[in-house]
Amino acid sequence: MNNSKKYGRYFGICPSYHHAKACKCVVCPSYPGTDEMMYCARGTDRPAGKKMGCLCTECGGYKKFGLEGDYFCQNL
Repeated sequence: MNNSKKYGRYFGICPSYHHAKACKCVVCPSYPGTDEMMYCARGTDRPAGKKMGCLCTECGGYKKFGLEGDYFCQNL
C-alpha cells in the first residue's frame, strides 16, 4: 500500500499550530464534528461525512502547500 492511500492525499503536510491557525475545517458546512482539523494532513481513517459545501480552497494551507481537490474531510 502506498503512503497516499494509507495516510491521505497530502501525507507530509505539517499540522503544526502555525498551519492549523489557517485551517477552515471547523467552520466548514461539511465538517464531520470530530475534534480534528487539517484533514489535508491527516489519514483516511475517519467516518464518511456529508458533502454540504467545501471551504478547502479558501484555506491558507491549501494555497501554501499547493493542494488540489476538495472535501479532504471525507473518507474517499
